[in-house]
Amino acid sequence: MKLLSRTHLWIYNIGAIKLNAYLKTYIEKKYAEGYKAQDMLRMMLDSVEHYAGDKVRITDVDISFFKGYILYLKNEYETRRKHHDGKRRLKLTTAKTLCNMFSSAINDAVRSGVIDKNPFKMLNSHEKIRADSESRCYLTIEELQKMIDCDCKSEPVKRAFLFMCFTGMRISDVRNLKWGDIENDGKVMRAKIVQIKTGNMLHVPISQDAQHWMMDKDHNIESVFSRLPRLTVMNYQIKKWARDAGIIKNVTCHVARHTFATMTLTLGADLYTVSKLLGHTNITTTQIYAKIVNDKLIDAVKLTEGLFKY
Repeated sequence: MKLLSRTHLWIYNIGAIKLNAYLKTYIEKKYAEGYKAQDMLRMMLDSVEHYAGDKVRITDVDISFFKGYILYLKNEYETRRKHHDGKRRLKLTTAKTLCNMFSSAINDAVRSGVIDKNPFKMLNSHEKIRADSESRCYLTIEELQKMIDCDCKSEPVKRAFLFMCFTGMRISDVRNLKWGDIENDGKVMRAKIVQIKTGNMLHVPISQDAQHWMMDKDHNIESVFSRLPRLTVMNYQIKKWARDAGIIKNVTCHVARHTFATMTLTLGADLYTVSKLLGHTNITTTQIYAKIVNDKLIDAVKLTEGLFKY
């Protein structure tokens, strides 16, 4: 079914605009802008429609609506893929992403004058979905070495994943990386990028380790990483590659970014520097990784417990 355009929506009285109709319009606009995470946008729309139906108006979205939607994502919304226990659970990080995407759509409605404010911003932090450090999967240095030593079905996928492990770049930015974005002043190589997710300009240093995994320029004179499959296929190949390497973790593209953050902090980089390298707009986001490193240090100290008698 053809999605409504923003112009068509304005034909109706603002108070009568259906929530799902506005979300379809918002998604249509994001598609036109070249937004990459289209699967997640479709899942966001599906989750809202399953929660609220197709009768709810956008002006009905209030704090109670958001609270109910958050509980629905955490406890009831089912994904299409079953887990080993037969349940179709939604991961906490995915639930948080869907909720944030929905909030972004409501922000769009505020900017367009459809509603006055975004109720999501009125929630307390404990009422929002928190994807804490325990839900952040990352590779240890030893596990990363295992991935390096193991063959992957797709060489471009292996190179792109390991490049992200050594730069902290997102897969959306790696896909868009052109040779023309690479700067080299003779001392350090950098990638000049505009982050797809945030729109922020970054100059990402490319270490010797990261350079080792860049594709050969003869491979494609324009894109640094070409012939990468769509995200779902890429994640499937990475998961199998990790299993072949003997790693029992849910390894995906984004794990590379978590790996970069925890690895650089573990090796002594300061929190502010890592925050800048990742392009975080708020250092509290980076502090999640600092907690992971802290927990690792505490666990290391506890290794001797019970070994000695006093």
